[in-house]
Amino acid sequence: MRYRPATTMRVSPLERRAIEARSTGEPFRDYSENVPRWPAGALKLPPSSGVELPRSYPPSAGLDLLRARIAESESRRCGLPLGCENVLVTHGALYGIGLVLRAFLSATDTVICQAPVFRAVGEQLASLVSRVEFVSLASRSGRDLSALAGSLQSHNIAAVYLDSPNNPTGDVLSVDQLEGLHSLCNSTGAILIADIVYADFLLTSEPFVHPAVGDANRWNRLFVVNSVSKAYAAPGLRIGWVLSSPSNIQMLASCLERESIAVSRFGQLYAAQLLEHGNEALIATVRRGAEVVAELAAGMPGAELRTADGGTQFLLELADLDAEWLADHLLRSHRLLVATSANCIAGGRPHLRLPLGHPPEDLAAALSTIRRALSDASVFRASPRAQRPLDAERSHG
Repeated sequence: MRYRPATTMRVSPLERRAIEARSTGEPFRDYSENVPRWPAGALKLPPSSGVELPRSYPPSAGLDLLRARIAESESRRCGLPLGCENVLVTHGALYGIGLVLRAFLSATDTVICQAPVFRAVGEQLASLVSRVEFVSLASRSGRDLSALAGSLQSHNIAAVYLDSPNNPTGDVLSVDQLEGLHSLCNSTGAILIADIVYADFLLTSEPFVHPAVGDANRWNRLFVVNSVSKAYAAPGLRIGWVLSSPSNIQMLASCLERESIAVSRFGQLYAAQLLEHGNEALIATVRRGAEVVAELAAGMPGAELRTADGGTQFLLELADLDAEWLADHLLRSHRLLVATSANCIAGGRPHLRLPLGHPPEDLAAALSTIRRALSDASVFRASPRAQRPLDAERSHG
């Protein structure tokens, strides 16, 4: 499947609804965000007030304090030795993905992208290269994946992008699938960009398989992206990182210096404290939320709950109702802000996103509202839709 971005840029449907919700001045409940929330009293960090204003730029690759803590944390995850030289601190994971693409790809290249994919990632890919092939990995074996190069042999495959656990589905890639992708990259000379921002949130007993699959020799072609946004519930810090070989990190640091000089020192110091603090309470919150949502979202009229192996959300797939109309209805009639399948590309059936990391009472209230709205919306299924969303955006693919 190919995708090209719209010639005119517009805000996403979710941002459009958020703007509308805030503009009325009326209270609303935000059930759109899949960033988990720290339980009350669980986050204990020293106050940051009184810190002197930085009078010099931090290093372009990041502060050694933070890079060392990232290397230690990621070494435990992948089972391979990592040092500061393997870590580049970035302005969040999305910026890190774009930085790798801008540094290593050209406008004539082809990228294979796991589908579905977060809308901003897919649009960033499509804006930088000539061709993006969206490929569902859920039912493919490693052999199937390594054979993809043959079907695209007339194109210059320069990169493969994956995220595991996947956003939005929560699918977690197996050893066999990852080995197939590495085989594809080896046969084409492509780099592998692996987004693991949801890796801390596994909802089954199956272990997380790191994209390096235990082989340190893969770092020359492998770029692993992570951040504190989901794993530590700190999206406002805009702190992420890229892991790769020392030579790749040096090249990316020079690119980051050219684009933005460096990442905020305040943000890096706070992120270092978060990594030292740990995120066990957040992980427990998401797992408890998964149990609550699985129980309360089951059997909703005209919808089917899709649970996940990982991540911070389930999906409520809609049988025959327009997801954008339903989201508008939830906001305007029930003052509930939700995200839809328009937040991703090649997203399959229309759906609402059901975040897991909210307090149980908030989950119960939001899901009760959605159930009522689906009952309200049932009258629209038998007749032509007279009411349409304000925008024309839909889930791409």
